[in-house]
Amino acid sequence: DAAERVSGVLRLVSGKTTQMTQYLAEEGLVPPGTMIGCTQPRRVAAISVAKRVAEEFGCRVGQEVGYNIRFEDCTSPDTIIKYMTDGMLLREALVDASLKRYCVVMLDEAHERTISTDVLFGLLKDCCRRRPDFKLIVTSATLDAEKFSNYFFNSHIFTIPGRTFPVEILYTKEPEADYVEASLITVLQIHLCEPPGDILLFLTGQEEIDTACQTLHERMQKLESTNPPPLIILPVYSALPSEMQTMIFDPAPPGCRKCVVATNIAEASLTIDGEETDFLLQEERADANASPGRRGPGRRRSRLRSRLRILCSRAAGEVDQRAGRQRLGGGKCETREGEGEREWKMRCRRTLFKA
Repeated sequence: DAAERVSGVLRLVSGKTTQMTQYLAEEGLVPPGTMIGCTQPRRVAAISVAKRVAEEFGCRVGQEVGYNIRFEDCTSPDTIIKYMTDGMLLREALVDASLKRYCVVMLDEAHERTISTDVLFGLLKDCCRRRPDFKLIVTSATLDAEKFSNYFFNSHIFTIPGRTFPVEILYTKEPEADYVEASLITVLQIHLCEPPGDILLFLTGQEEIDTACQTLHERMQKLESTNPPPLIILPVYSALPSEMQTMIFDPAPPGCRKCVVATNIAEASLTIDGEETDFLLQEERADANASPGRRGPGRRRSRLRSRLRILCSRAAGEVDQRAGRQRLGGGKCETREGEGEREWKMRCRRTLFKA
């Protein structure tokens, strides 16, 4: 009912991605020739959510419910609910600034703050000025709703609580010098000593994840003489083909444990079935591009770029966000940092928001 009257900012815990679009469609808020658009920060999220909603909607993917990602448009003239990456909606907005094909646009997981999403904030704000009939919904489980509301014409804020389960957050006494090695040791300790439940391990990038998965495979082979239970190791990162990314949703066979090793692609919009125990091995670093400056007067700037792993204040909010992946039961969340580092990051985040 609120969506019929005003645009708004919604602060929800779970279910917003799959249920909100269906509620809008069922209430008859889709005039002929238009559709509801919902953006996702990741390709795997757009695909998996579209498949889930199509199943609940009682249709095949590409009919009333579809998705659009780079190099793959799975929609039809009958589509009324369309999931897409924020980059695809940005492309459409550059061609049609008024987005006449859409009656409602839902910016999901707004806290991700990608370049495409930030540009869309400005374009969609202009679209709201041009079209009084256009509805914009900004949603997230962890965003600072007041700031978004002020930006979008003091829009209404709707907070809908969801199911929450107890998650124990554990910190290390001292920061780990080799956080990857420490994380892999912890994964094996969990697998051999803890009760049944899947593991979700966050690392920084593709190279780190591939190396970690290979190391886990080798160490599990060395343990075969002790007859340990099987460990299914699944990598997830954006460059991985979509069909391989979706393997993380398959439940582990009886007697097996699943270990998903992911970048922040698994931080939002995804609920992995079977996550009875979720160990977040959070490290305080992130990959960043850097280019060297001039080394002296009159010298030319080097064109070489390097990849650095730096301390990242953004990770302060990721602990709560990633702990929120535990949607199906209680669990444990272990981070590769001390509480002192977390407090420092929170101070950095407050300073950045003020700036």
